[in-house]
Amino acid sequence: MENNLMTVFTRIFHTQGDSLVELSAWIENVRNGQWKNEVENYRRLMAEGKKQEAASVKEQLPALVPAGNCLRGRYPKCLTNRTGYAMFDMDKMPPDVLRNAFARLKEVPWVAACHVTVSGTGLRIFVCIGVVHPDVYRRAYEIVAHALEQVAGHPCDMQCKDLCRLTLASYDPEAYLAPEPLTFPYEEGNNPLLYQPATGTDSSEDYRFNGRNAGNASGPAPGNMPGYAPGNPADYASGNAGFRPFGIPEDPNDDCRYVPLRDPEAFLANFFRKNKFQEGQRHNVLLRLGRNIRWRRFNPYDFERLKHSAFRMMGQLPYSEYCSAMDWGYNHADLGPWVHMDPNGPSTVRKESDEDDLMSHAPLFP
Repeated sequence: MENNLMTVFTRIFHTQGDSLVELSAWIENVRNGQWKNEVENYRRLMAEGKKQEAASVKEQLPALVPAGNCLRGRYPKCLTNRTGYAMFDMDKMPPDVLRNAFARLKEVPWVAACHVTVSGTGLRIFVCIGVVHPDVYRRAYEIVAHALEQVAGHPCDMQCKDLCRLTLASYDPEAYLAPEPLTFPYEEGNNPLLYQPATGTDSSEDYRFNGRNAGNASGPAPGNMPGYAPGNPADYASGNAGFRPFGIPEDPNDDCRYVPLRDPEAFLANFFRKNKFQEGQRHNVLLRLGRNIRWRRFNPYDFERLKHSAFRMMGQLPYSEYCSAMDWGYNHADLGPWVHMDPNGPSTVRKESDEDDLMSHAPLFP
């Protein structure tokens, strides 16, 4: 990566960072016993059931933010010179599972480093996931976590998917460091690095780091994604046009039916009533709107109508940003189940305002 300096906090409760360090130096300290006494003391106290004393020892350990330079504070708005690295945590692993997982992870070319955690019963894994835009960082994290789980045969702790997450120091003489790790290879059509970042004036939504943003200039703009064409309303009149959004794999159980959108203004008014379109949240709300439209199976022509209607209703951002964020949300969401439909077909679909009832039949989006 272009930037590889990470932030060290000498105590986990410090509000500002204390120094910058490369991952290689951090792993070397884990190996050579820099924090051996504290870690062994913690493990001993935990084995004796003295959890309060153990917690006090743990609080004295330094911690690392792999994401980059956040000396001014552990918040995305203070983060600069991003590394593209994220840490993943697997905990409560039986000894044999831990050993086998550790051995397998060391063979993966995109695993940059790995070591036993301070508890002695888990693994801390470092992966270069790329400098993805914060709007889609959690999506990227989930993709990589799923891949790690397939390799290790053990779940990741998904509480660690914050951009500026801390990882505690540890002691592991066998800590692994890859000489030249690769960036995680995302699947074509589901690559968060291709997301176009916001360009508005709201600093909380405008993440540009040293001229390198999360979007890939060589990738397709969201509004020009292959497989997407707004078309003419007549093309979707049958409700079975065979349209398949970009990035959604073909499902033999999906009959590609659509739900008619009878009142765009009422649907949007209800959505924005529940999702406040306010500074610092606007692009996340538009991503959520795109996912919501996809989940409800509104057809692509109605999707285009909703973009225009949402822009007219809310304003504040350029129309191109409405398209960018809503396209991404739509194209990276799962289809909703048909259980919320009347068996007689789309003509008897329930009112769009019955969201609580609909959500009781389907999982929430991440």
